[in-house]
Amino acid sequence: MRKAGLLAVMVFWMVGTAVSGAFAAGLIGPPQSLSRPEGGLSTAVGFAYDEELFKGRFEHVMRAKRLFTQAAYGKPDLWEVCGSIGLADMKLSGAFSPPGGVPAIARNDFHDDWQLFGAVGARAYYPATPWFGIGAFAQAAYHFGSYSDQVIGLAGATPFAADMKVKQLWSLRAGIGLQATVFDRLKLYGGPYLCHAKARVDLAPSVSGMPLGTDADEIRNKTRAGGFAGAVIPLAKGFAVILEGRYAERFSIGSAVTYTY
Repeated sequence: MRKAGLLAVMVFWMVGTAVSGAFAAGLIGPPQSLSRPEGGLSTAVGFAYDEELFKGRFEHVMRAKRLFTQAAYGKPDLWEVCGSIGLADMKLSGAFSPPGGVPAIARNDFHDDWQLFGAVGARAYYPATPWFGIGAFAQAAYHFGSYSDQVIGLAGATPFAADMKVKQLWSLRAGIGLQATVFDRLKLYGGPYLCHAKARVDLAPSVSGMPLGTDADEIRNKTRAGGFAGAVIPLAKGFAVILEGRYAERFSIGSAVTYTY
């Protein structure tokens, strides 16, 4: 009963955080900690490809490839805390594309290469049976650098070059997950989540007619709710592979190799 009460408190706190507050970093992961039964440390390295709709005055698809490493500490039947750091690129569709075709520009999409990001998270888990349980999680991520790209074009008969920056990108994500153990040690998991993400976009010098950056725009993720599903595939000597997919109007996928100490 104490575990169930703790889980209920964690669920309401985590979901409340997401509503009041994600394009979060890395994977959501299974509800249950991957640490040893008595508790301990686990680490992971992984790759994720994310797509999400962001909205300012217009809609844009944000795409990112992420390389990350993570360390986590917890007890499998109760809790876990984790932190990760990595590199991510960014593509933002239509960031340079004026809705009326004026000014004339050389290309439509924003793109920049790898920038550093970090993330922290926590999860709680309640094993209803030896093979089935429910958990809750919360994650927060922040991109430390600014993504930048240059656009050139013609405003009337005057050529211009302007620099666009996407900065202060942060995200919060929280949700509930179910987990089932099948075929001895294979774990399948999934559930719903809530998400909020925001970034600032600046364009210098300001160019009239551009869809982003002329008024220090803010962009936010359009879809606040989504779902996720994944599998933890055990390997030899403490290693495992996580495969995961998410959907929130756009698909995202990722994988990681984990090691339990």
